This record gives sequence, structure tokens and C-alpha cells, in this order.
Amino acid sequence: MTDTIDDVAAEPVEQVPAEPSIDEQSVAEQLVAQARAKGIELVGPDGLLTSLTKRVLEAAQRDRVGVLAVPSTG
Repeated sequence: MTDTIDDVAAEPVEQVPAEPSIDEQSVAEQLVAQARAKGIELVGPDGLLTSLTKRVLEAAQRDRVGVLAVPSTG
């Protein structure tokens, strides 16, 4: 076979976004409404987005550490 990558035309693949397992839109709307009601900025160093990003990353890290700490059986 002498085909090269340039000889083979890649057909475009249409990617369909996966349905989120949680209602992200509803959660986002609730968070924005709560932040506005409490006078919390949405962006910036003390804003909702900064705080939420930090908390999500910390939770993911704790989850990952918890998975690594579980002894394997078998």
C-alpha cells in the first residue's frame, strides 16, 4: 500500500453534542439568579465564575485522590 495521508481525503465528521447528564442550563440560571440576588459579581477575582471554577476543580481533585486511595481487590 502506497497511499499517504495526503492521498486519502478525510471526510468531515459531524459531531453531535452529547446530552449532559445534568441540567446544566438550569443550574447555571439558578446560580446567576442567586449571585445577582446577593450582589455577587459574575466575573472577576471575587466573582461567581472564579469561585465556582475553584470549587469544581477542588472537588474533582478530591474525587481523583479518593479513587487512587482505594485499594484494589483481586
